[in-house]
Amino acid sequence: MNGSVTIRPAAYDDFSAILAIVRSVAWLSHVVPAQGDAPAMAEHLAACIDGPGHHVLVAQEDGGQIVGYASAHLQPYMILPARECYVSELFIAADWRGMGVGSMLLSNIETWAAQNDCHRLMLITGRTHQSYARNFYAKRGWQERPEVANFVKNLDGGGA
Repeated sequence: MNGSVTIRPAAYDDFSAILAIVRSVAWLSHVVPAQGDAPAMAEHLAACIDGPGHHVLVAQEDGGQIVGYASAHLQPYMILPARECYVSELFIAADWRGMGVGSMLLSNIETWAAQNDCHRLMLITGRTHQSYARNFYAKRGWQERPEVANFVKNLDGGGA
């Protein structure tokens, strides 16, 4: 945990490490059960690596271990003056939280979004998550929009 961390674009070979991080986040167990949906996740990673308008990053420590990752996507909206960058995922291995890895990933995404002429960045996080309790995003200049409700509707009959 004392080594330095490098942020780089994700590669196909990073999938197992990304999957391990996702599976280690307890509140995600309903999304990716211990034995579930790895093929779909691998397909989604490949689509984001290969497709325009997506940016997937990994945080790799000196020894080669992936200790975090983030995923962002360019979203065009007709009602905004320019695109919005949606940060869909930002997860850090438990032993590396609070060590600046998340900040490094977000900073890289902000740079990418600015280079792609985005108007703003947006993300959704749970109020019960550690990052929310620690004001992780607020400390980095993000503003919570209390007037906005986040709704989902599952089209496949699954849970949230």
